[in-house]
Amino acid sequence: MLGVEGDSVRFHYRDGKTGELHTRSLSGAGFLWLLLAHVLPRGFRRCRSYGLLHHRRTVLLQRVQLMLRVALPPAEPRTRRPLLCRHCGQPMRIRPATHAWPCIESVRTRTPAEDHGTV
Repeated sequence: MLGVEGDSVRFHYRDGKTGELHTRSLSGAGFLWLLLAHVLPRGFRRCRSYGLLHHRRTVLLQRVQLMLRVALPPAEPRTRRPLLCRHCGQPMRIRPATHAWPCIESVRTRTPAEDHGTV
């Protein structure tokens, strides 16, 4: 929200399709209407985490899309920013560890009696 001028409210919002930042001015009631549209009534839950849109249901969702013959464009691969060294700022190289960790079963645990020397 940028400010209130009389009975109108100015605010920034990001366009979901283009990603551009826009400025809009609405009446106070109109602004509250838009704001409260995102608040769920008591006892309701967000539904995108249930059913076909749950993050673990991607295989089922793909099957339904196949059965309905819905052709979705392939997802674009996401690239990650390289990890940078905090000292010199250069990209870090990730390489496999050169030493083997001991197996859990090979580590001998001591009993409390052994710790006190009573055994």
